[in-house]
Amino acid sequence: MGFNNSIEGVWGHYSYKNYLSLKGMYGRPRLYLDYAESAVRGADLTLSLSDIAGWKSASLQLEGSYVNRYENLKDNADYVDRLTTNNLDMYAVGGNFNWNGLDVRAEYVTKTKDLPEISSATEVDGNAILAEVGYATGNFSALGTFRRLEHMNTMLTLQGQGAGNTLNYLPALTRQYTYMLANLEPYQVNAEGETAGQFDVYYSLRPASNRSRYWNFHANFSTAYSDKNITGESRLLWRDINADVEHRWNKQWKTAVLVSVQEWSLHMEWTTKLMLRIFLLLTIHTSSTAMALRAELQYLYSTDYEKDWMAALLEFSMAPRWSVSVSDMYNHGTTKVHYYTASVSYTRKNTRVQLSYGRNRAGYVCSGGVCRYTPAYTGANLVVTSSF
Repeated sequence: MGFNNSIEGVWGHYSYKNYLSLKGMYGRPRLYLDYAESAVRGADLTLSLSDIAGWKSASLQLEGSYVNRYENLKDNADYVDRLTTNNLDMYAVGGNFNWNGLDVRAEYVTKTKDLPEISSATEVDGNAILAEVGYATGNFSALGTFRRLEHMNTMLTLQGQGAGNTLNYLPALTRQYTYMLANLEPYQVNAEGETAGQFDVYYSLRPASNRSRYWNFHANFSTAYSDKNITGESRLLWRDINADVEHRWNKQWKTAVLVSVQEWSLHMEWTTKLMLRIFLLLTIHTSSTAMALRAELQYLYSTDYEKDWMAALLEFSMAPRWSVSVSDMYNHGTTKVHYYTASVSYTRKNTRVQLSYGRNRAGYVCSGGVCRYTPAYTGANLVVTSSF
């Protein structure tokens, strides 16, 4: 995805029983194939009040963090009129509380003055608030998340370019889809100013007589609004209301149905009207000990932008080595274009090699909440992934 925020330097950790944990680090960050022209240092302190008090059924922790980025640019001719200091400081305080299936987390972050973009004329300070409440009991669980950001885009170096020049990771508070049409126009977090929230509810039905047969129910709601200090008024950027049902009929067959209603501002532009689309998915999965077959049928209804889409996918895998798939997305609303793909992958131990060929639609590709723009092309794509 272009992100490689590793740091070459020193790191230390000290803990006292279960009461206290202190971590510290200092080094120079990696930026693509070279190093950034900056130094990053930080410290993190965790204090377990529940362990100090001897609580058995509840957990309460307080946390504090500090991060500093130093870059000698204040006297540089390109920055002398825009920078007041070579240091950027970020502070965070927060806490976690857990009791009988209830989990509560809150964090507040503040940031000293920084250039939000390389071309910015003036410095701005930033802040963020995060609050999470979760509850789980038996087959039921729920999680709600609220976050407010203001000028929290932070670069590794003011002299770097691209998506990889990112010090802090800010995922969008939306459901992360892996389906083609549901992820056609994913939301990207607006780090300069947004208020967002997400709520999930899960429920599972599993007969005691046959645990291989089950029903899984999931409902999700997410939304994001712009910061009125930037746009003049708080405007809707994104809203997604979705629900899915997964049912395993026996050890071989499993089906899933997903419905998603999405409303969004085209390319996050304030003057563009909102787009509404409804996505429907049906997936069928059958498997044996060594082989599995998965089929997906997808449909997207919309009266705006590129209008209606349909898609299909067929994937056959032979564990634990081979996987072959073919798919096609067709826009029958306006462009009448097919976006087809055929791929084969081979996995051995911790390494996976995938070769694919097809037509790629221009747009954002998201993985794990990180999005990058990919241009339109027709051709081959080779991906090698290895973990160690």
